[in-house]
Amino acid sequence: MGYKVEAFDKWQYLMGASFNYRPLIRCRIGLDGRIDTDMLKQAVAASLATFPLAAFRFGRGFLRAHWQDDGLGAEDIVHVADLTAMGGADAEEETLRLLLEEIDPEGGPQLRLNIARRADGDTICMTASHIIADGAGFKEYLYLLCELYTKIKRGQAAEPGPFVKRGMGPLFAGFGLAGKLRLVFSKYSSHRFKGDLGQLGVDFPGGESRAFSEVRAVSAAGLAALRTLAKASGGTVNDALMALFARAFCNLSGTTGIVMPATIDLRRFIPEGMGCGISNYTTFCVCRLTVGPQDTLADTIKQVSAAMGAYKSSDDVLATYAKWKLMSMLAFFYLRWVFPIIIHPPIVTFTNPGIIDAQRLGFDGLGVKAAYIMPAIHQRPQLQVCSSTFKGCCYLSSNNYGTASDQQFVAAVLDKMHGEAEALAGQ
Repeated sequence: MGYKVEAFDKWQYLMGASFNYRPLIRCRIGLDGRIDTDMLKQAVAASLATFPLAAFRFGRGFLRAHWQDDGLGAEDIVHVADLTAMGGADAEEETLRLLLEEIDPEGGPQLRLNIARRADGDTICMTASHIIADGAGFKEYLYLLCELYTKIKRGQAAEPGPFVKRGMGPLFAGFGLAGKLRLVFSKYSSHRFKGDLGQLGVDFPGGESRAFSEVRAVSAAGLAALRTLAKASGGTVNDALMALFARAFCNLSGTTGIVMPATIDLRRFIPEGMGCGISNYTTFCVCRLTVGPQDTLADTIKQVSAAMGAYKSSDDVLATYAKWKLMSMLAFFYLRWVFPIIIHPPIVTFTNPGIIDAQRLGFDGLGVKAAYIMPAIHQRPQLQVCSSTFKGCCYLSSNNYGTASDQQFVAAVLDKMHGEAEALAGQ
């Protein structure tokens, strides 16, 4: 069976190829025991019936891109590293290396599960290509894998669902011809940030660059206090997290304004009951914010809420992809040439894959100590912060490639975000 390279797939591939980064989503899951790796491989093998592209490689032809099946499977996806003989600091350093390990979408599977076998329990370092799924799709696959593993472990039949088409069609199923034409000819664009390059932040000196990761955990009490403030300010907890990021970035970079693109899940446009596969169904919305020296967190939340509200009540956010759906039919060599001309990625971005459901994240009773989703590795001046929530705790993360000075700046941004959130809990 052949699998079509969808318009979203081409978009994500070209984002990485045009702007020098690997479009990958990562997830770290800390367990309080050891997972059965043989049965995990069986679960991965079973999951490929529903999500075969996880084992394929992306092929870029001259006229068209294609999915290439090279017979790869669970053995190529699941890898175990025995770190039990290492001390705590060394084991953590190696776990981080496994977590930040890159995968090449053109050279192998779109999915990699590195199991860091530590003295304090296994840590699953899961990496997936953004070409095949966004954060919500990534979680959907993760839940499927947990369900299959648990059934196999208990001796039950593991029967994954069938492959479901992953195209953009469901997003526009609720529009008539006039509505589709309105979107195609709309002047709205969510991916043109040329001219916003003054928002680079700190100009760091040169030095040895390396991949690094920064993570901060906002406590359940801090997140609850943030949610209360957001509600009182007419916003959501996502608005509040964006406000924290804007305030921290502006304070540390010495600016009073920021263009803050945030991801929006487009699945709300898919008619109820219409099936859609594991894929990418997100876009940017663009919030232009000012952060004055006297502005409170509540003031910034109100700004974000007003900006986000305009997108939530409009279907304009579909316009970029309505145009791309048509354009992606052109020859692939032309798309590769024109993409960096028509698309200008943002410098600073915020993404929120949302809540990881603790009830669905289960490996046959193994306790999960912590779980969070992380973004791709970006190079400064680009900076992306990702927020995900598990068991009431909000994890703020950022993966970057840069110098020690770069890491200090990123760490300071997350420290400020974390500190302002936790301060609310103490009031």
